[in-house]
Amino acid sequence: MKLKEVLHGIDYEIIQGSLDININGICYDSRKVSDGDIFVCLTGALSDGHAYIDMAVNKGASVIIVQKDVAVSENITVIKLSDTRKYLSKLSINFFGDPASNLITIGITGTKGKTTTSWMIKNILEEDGKKVGVIGTMGIFYNNKHYDTVNTTPESYEIQKYLREMVDDGVKYVIMEVSSQALKVGRVDGMIFDYGVFTNLTQDHIGDNEHANMEEYIYCKSLLFKQCKHGIFNIDDSHYSDMICECGCDIHTYGRNEKADLIIKDIKLLRKENFIGINVITFGMINDTFLVNTPGEFSAYNSVSAIMVTNLIGCDIRSIKKALSKVAVKGRVEIIPVSNKFSVIIDYA
Repeated sequence: MKLKEVLHGIDYEIIQGSLDININGICYDSRKVSDGDIFVCLTGALSDGHAYIDMAVNKGASVIIVQKDVAVSENITVIKLSDTRKYLSKLSINFFGDPASNLITIGITGTKGKTTTSWMIKNILEEDGKKVGVIGTMGIFYNNKHYDTVNTTPESYEIQKYLREMVDDGVKYVIMEVSSQALKVGRVDGMIFDYGVFTNLTQDHIGDNEHANMEEYIYCKSLLFKQCKHGIFNIDDSHYSDMICECGCDIHTYGRNEKADLIIKDIKLLRKENFIGINVITFGMINDTFLVNTPGEFSAYNSVSAIMVTNLIGCDIRSIKKALSKVAVKGRVEIIPVSNKFSVIIDYA
């Protein structure tokens, strides 16, 4: 791919060199640079990629993308951007041919429930016969493949790389946990999600290297709904109005509130040998009863959001019921069969 194609749709300045050169890859870690790569200098809280330009050039980088003024040997193309971290996502989308455009994408944000909701949606879609990928806290999963990740939402280059692999491997649906930090630094910039889900928001992730205050945390969470087509919101959460105030998507709501599109009418605890779960009765958009294989009111909220998303996608109600009745997420209210006299539950919280 030519450099000018990688830069398509991006506002850039050519400091030196040519756009008519072939690009083999994109790197933001100088240790992983190979011949013909672009090296993108990211400025972070702990390190500055501009300090590693010489290393990247010595390892074969043919293009350096910067946001600061630097001195680089004349045979290297240098491109300047206003914010390299923000534009890394768009560069990666261009390089991998916008793989998300060939997928139905579901982004999930919130303080709690992202992982469980992701896996509930995954199980339902797979029960309905669909090929599914997941990107989140537990890693990247698709077609019996698993890759570990450092962050809940990986760096934008990794996101686009794995989305391309999923498309090439026949995946049609992708569920992604989208953290507030990822939204803040632009890891999903340039992506349009078909569905965005808001679980809840509580005071968390405030401090050094995260969010300066609660206002910033709330704002960053809300950014997802400026880049999705359909939003699914927990109407009972006190920050519901913050999430929808500037959203650019259709609004669909769930919760106990009678104004919700999908109402949680009743929740009943079920306990049998080696089983603890709930019956959830819904009203409104769907009038039915669902057996969920994990206990707790929060499980009702997670499952109802998953029901709403998959119903909007068009999944058969029988697939939704069957998947939820047996759903299990490792380390998330995970029932361990030990004895019929007591129950053991593992939960990372």
